[in-house]
Amino acid sequence: KSYWYEVTPINGTLSGETTATNKIAIGRPVSLPYTERFTTDNGFDVCTVIDANNDGNTWDYNTGAGVVVCRTANDAPSDDWIFTPAFGIDDLSRIYTLSVEARAYLERFPETFDICIGREADPASMTAVISKENMTTYLYEPLTASFIAPEAGNYVIGIHRTTGAEGHTLSIKNIRFEDSGLSADAPAACTDITAK
Repeated sequence: KSYWYEVTPINGTLSGETTATNKIAIGRPVSLPYTERFTTDNGFDVCTVIDANNDGNTWDYNTGAGVVVCRTANDAPSDDWIFTPAFGIDDLSRIYTLSVEARAYLERFPETFDICIGREADPASMTAVISKENMTTYLYEPLTASFIAPEAGNYVIGIHRTTGAEGHTLSIKNIRFEDSGLSADAPAACTDITAK
């Protein structure tokens, strides 16, 4: 479940515009496989969002498209994070697969972002497993990566948009993290094989 504060300034009979803090997800880790399609805003509501550059423009839910989006504001570079709820990894002998679908608004508005995994919803704990620089496809592109957990515990997926002023909108849907069915203890692929 996500929690946040809303603050409305009041002076006598006058009140200002209500502003909300970043949402923070709190609760037990979800089980694997973890899947979030974002077909409703319920999936977005349990994510943690950080507007790292404090420009007031960050990740949001697009109801009409059923996706999460981050838009460029005032021709300024983006520095915005969205984190999934935590999920637990106990079996260190497994290879896990992360998959995400992403798209740019149009080909002339390139998007730059990293898809990361870390131990908590904090940019400092994140390690990039997928990096896209100047992605221009306006059709959803499936992105995948393999992950071997270095230690047991809770992990989160973080998506960090760093698009420059030339961007428009990065859209994300269909996040999935699951056991690939492969063992991390399997021997490496054969190399230097010659026929006689």
